[in-house]
Amino acid sequence: MNELELYHPYGFWYSDFYLNRIIIAKSVMGVLGLILMLFFVYRWLRKRRLKKAQPWYIVLNKLESLRPEAYRGEHKKFYSILSELVRNYCSQRFMVPPLSTSDTLLIKMLRTLPDCSAEAVGCLEQAWHSVVLIKFADQSAELEHMEKLRQSVRFFVQESIPLDTSGMLRRLNSK
Repeated sequence: MNELELYHPYGFWYSDFYLNRIIIAKSVMGVLGLILMLFFVYRWLRKRRLKKAQPWYIVLNKLESLRPEAYRGEHKKFYSILSELVRNYCSQRFMVPPLSTSDTLLIKMLRTLPDCSAEAVGCLEQAWHSVVLIKFADQSAELEHMEKLRQSVRFFVQESIPLDTSGMLRRLNSK
């Protein structure tokens, strides 16, 4: 019985040297996994907060939910909502007082701003004139025309997004 045992009953990997190394390796991998998980949670929360905070993101979401088909008989209501969205966006994004300015004055102010391209403001101006004619001159509105105006407003909002966030917003909209 006092003979030297050449074979350990638990095998070679049971020795204290290898057990300590395995425990250390698993601990390091667990800590790295936890750090990686916290990083992704932080990025997700930051992106979620950024989405909600920006006025262009809010307007683009409202424009997506504003469908002309839902306002078949109430085209004036559709155009009122559309013009209200534009005015609120201009007040939040460009700090323009929207309710106290006329439509032509608002367009002139937008033309002077460096953040707005001339093409986007021109597109908005054409859409605005159509909205005024339909709202106040009782012209009829077709669904295609309503959709075209909605797309014009969307184009204006997308073109007026600041350069440092437009790439990020396009990635968010593509998902």
